[in-house]
Amino acid sequence: SVASDMTTTMPAIDANHTISVDPGERETAARAPLDQTAAAAVPKQQSWFERPNDPYLQNPNTYDYQWMHDAVNTYEAWGVTTGNSSVKVAVIDTGVLPSHEELSGRVTTINMTDVTGESNDDTDGHGTHVAGIIAASSANGKGGAGIAPGVSILALAALPGGYGNDAWVAMAVGRAVDNGADIINMSLGNYYYNSTLNAAIQSAISHNVSVIAAMGNDGSNSL
Repeated sequence: SVASDMTTTMPAIDANHTISVDPGERETAARAPLDQTAAAAVPKQQSWFERPNDPYLQNPNTYDYQWMHDAVNTYEAWGVTTGNSSVKVAVIDTGVLPSHEELSGRVTTINMTDVTGESNDDTDGHGTHVAGIIAASSANGKGGAGIAPGVSILALAALPGGYGNDAWVAMAVGRAVDNGADIINMSLGNYYYNSTLNAAIQSAISHNVSVIAAMGNDGSNSL
């Protein structure tokens, strides 16, 4: 397996090289504020796909309106597919709450306790928030909807409480591949290159897994 192959090359944990989710995101994970300027610049899309009855998809002038669906033409994409449960999206993050009403029945938790020494439960909320953006249910008359509400989620708590390290994330990548992930999402950040993490990602790609990673959250275009 990918995970077992990496065991002998895993670097020692360096407390100065941590990976984390953005603290600001954790504070507002349950309800991201509406950027009125950005929202006004994105026209509400009309398409031949009937808009679901989720409240946050209805009125672009309300605080909770999910204008990102207009920005990326989600409604047009839903005319082709809303995702299939056979598609597994691994969320490497703080964990995912399996009982959340928008995700219930579609979350499989992959154990990371033996790696992190912490619970697999999402005590932070960030991972559940990210999973909701990806796959929250649609047409249930509640909240909003994810980009692909039909897919399944693999939850890997590599960042318990919002913090972890390269070794934990690399191991999570390997376990995601071993458990049949089609897509890996990593909404996390780090400032240092790590060869083991890179090897894990390259191995995932070689197994035909699409790897999606954050571009940064510092408001800077510098590399």
